[in-house]
Amino acid sequence: MRMFLLFLVVPFFFLKPALAAKVVFYLNFEGNSYHHNHGEYGKNSFKVETLKIGGKEVSINKDFSPSETKKQFFLNVIEVPSGVYDKIGLNGKVYILSSPLSLKENSVKAVFFKLHEGQIQVFPQKLLSVSKKQFFSVPSINALGVIDEDSGFVSGFIGLQSAPYGVAAFGDKVYTGLENGQLVELDRESGFVSNIISLTSVSLENKLLHSDRKIYVPEKNNNIVYYFCPETGARFTVSLTGKVKDGYYMEKTGYLSVLTKTPDTVYLLSGGSGKIISSVSIPGDAVSVTGDENAVYVADRKGKTIYRYNLTSKSLEGFPLYEEPLIIRNFGDFLFLASKGNLLVLNKMGLTPYVIFNIKNVREMSFSQDKRKVFVFTEDKNYFVINLDSLYVEFSGDTPDQIFQAD
Repeated sequence: MRMFLLFLVVPFFFLKPALAAKVVFYLNFEGNSYHHNHGEYGKNSFKVETLKIGGKEVSINKDFSPSETKKQFFLNVIEVPSGVYDKIGLNGKVYILSSPLSLKENSVKAVFFKLHEGQIQVFPQKLLSVSKKQFFSVPSINALGVIDEDSGFVSGFIGLQSAPYGVAAFGDKVYTGLENGQLVELDRESGFVSNIISLTSVSLENKLLHSDRKIYVPEKNNNIVYYFCPETGARFTVSLTGKVKDGYYMEKTGYLSVLTKTPDTVYLLSGGSGKIISSVSIPGDAVSVTGDENAVYVADRKGKTIYRYNLTSKSLEGFPLYEEPLIIRNFGDFLFLASKGNLLVLNKMGLTPYVIFNIKNVREMSFSQDKRKVFVFTEDKNYFVINLDSLYVEFSGDTPDQIFQAD
């Protein structure tokens, strides 16, 4: 009798964990007043104790009591495996999302808790419902944020494979430079990636400037300005004498104003050909530059001075300040000048303060699409929306972390 030995081979499979995605949580007060007291709602306040998604729960334990009736608060970012999520936990209670949250590899999406008629409602982001978008980059979470320019509320996020830095939004596209040297093109309406372009001869960890056709990269602490046309693929560099400090695209003239150091000089470059139109030396410690159809304005930090270079007469005139300027930008009929302690709105004629906002540590300022609002972002991870018609702060909110650029 033959004996047969049967060996059972049991394979071992190692399950590869799903790649991580991120969910950004916000609490929205949208115009009505409520009060949270032992589970009751009344006046304009609410306490968030815990957040939960999937199997991950985080403790918040914070009361939110805005003085404004419209206000948005950042709560937390929770990293979860990619997948589909239809339930969210808040303070031990489970809420069903109006539509499931689908998270893929590198996804970053938002969930909003909204106080409405005495009840909490929970919504996932819907970027397609936002017609006017303000984009801002948040390198620490590998994402672009999106603000609804009409309401002022953060409306969602777009996750990327690497940290985004510069942002340029024009036409129906948005461009952002990644730390890995890729320029990502996204559809402005949907946020979907439409193209990835490799730009190896310039660091994209810089702010992006743009016309309605070209992208410009003034490479900080280098002596070049990089020109790129997404439509044709044409690209070239312009070399300057000193290292770049700051830059600004002057839309009505079609010029780039580029501030360099050692010595401090402002160059005016053609936005089309890159030709140097003119240059002017700036006394003191120039830190920021902007311009309009009539003049270039330069902020001298140590000298507490704004210099105005007249494009017609080629004359340079200085105007004293009481604070050290950090950033200067042109917005319509006004100049916005940020110091460490305040944001000044200046009259262009005499460069005197018209309005002073108690907004500290300004990091970035940008125009809305309709040129009627200015978005001011700070190092304290919040932002303010200033209406240019009334020169009034119509909204303020939070960002998940410090932003790099907005557009």
